[in-house]
Amino acid sequence: MLFYFLLLCCPLAAWTAPWIGNQSPESIYLVCVAGIFFCAGLQIDRTAFSDTQRHLRAALAIQTGSFILMPLLALLLLWILFPRIGIPSSYTIGILFTAMLPVTTTSCGAFCQLAKVPPLDAVMNAIVGNMLGLAVLPFLVPLLLMNTDSDPYGAMRGAMTQVGLFVFVPLVLGYFLGLRSFFKGWNIRTVSQALLLWIIYRCYCKSFSILYGSDESGLYPLFFGMLIFHGLGNLISLAIGYFFHFDGDTRMVFLFTIPQKTIVLGLPLAAALANSGQNQALWLALVMPLLMYNNIQYLVGGTIAWINGRKAIYE
Repeated sequence: MLFYFLLLCCPLAAWTAPWIGNQSPESIYLVCVAGIFFCAGLQIDRTAFSDTQRHLRAALAIQTGSFILMPLLALLLLWILFPRIGIPSSYTIGILFTAMLPVTTTSCGAFCQLAKVPPLDAVMNAIVGNMLGLAVLPFLVPLLLMNTDSDPYGAMRGAMTQVGLFVFVPLVLGYFLGLRSFFKGWNIRTVSQALLLWIIYRCYCKSFSILYGSDESGLYPLFFGMLIFHGLGNLISLAIGYFFHFDGDTRMVFLFTIPQKTIVLGLPLAAALANSGQNQALWLALVMPLLMYNNIQYLVGGTIAWINGRKAIYE
């Protein structure tokens, strides 16, 4: 619960004094990204799959829901609902950008443990999703920016090379070091959450420092719109589970993967597309929907996990 309280405090602290987070060098952010994926590597389950067919079906459903159904849902909402509730058109690119991102690696396992659900499928699919994201996003995301004068493909190539080094290398290193007794006493989930909190806080600081003195009225409908987007994403996840006759634990895994989007990969990609923040309008358009969605997914996912975990205890 402390993590969720601190998560709520991040935007409040950043709004009060955004210049504090802006003073930290970019290298600290990259170290945090590498640390999160190193911890993810330490948590990879080495247990043999007892039902390979079920796990493969679940993986196909999760990746399809994350990379195809969630972007299609975003397009539908942008066409039918979001203009009617007052979301500025400038945030369209950020909403689609958020929808294209893969599953977050920092929360799915924690949500499953809190919900008393075996986390193997969730963690493995989050890692697979991020690996797929490294291959797919360089081709998908620049399509959003083809009307600009910049070279989005060039920016994405540089960003994905950098992110790949800070994702793939620490992930593999964590996997091979995971069996060492030195890491057995680590509270890996707490370490990952602490690194994630710094990333979120720093990004809020940067965004709010740009927002100062500008019109913030569009943020309220944007938050409401991202809440609707996440809620419908949860419903789609449950529908997939029921339609293909997955068991209750797997349906919970779908809730903790399909609608959950990674901010760890999203932020460096947004920075690259916005020329490392020099294009401030594009930075805000990309990052603000992602930041709001991120807070919503942690609060909603954490609440669902806590309720399910309490039910499991009493049953």
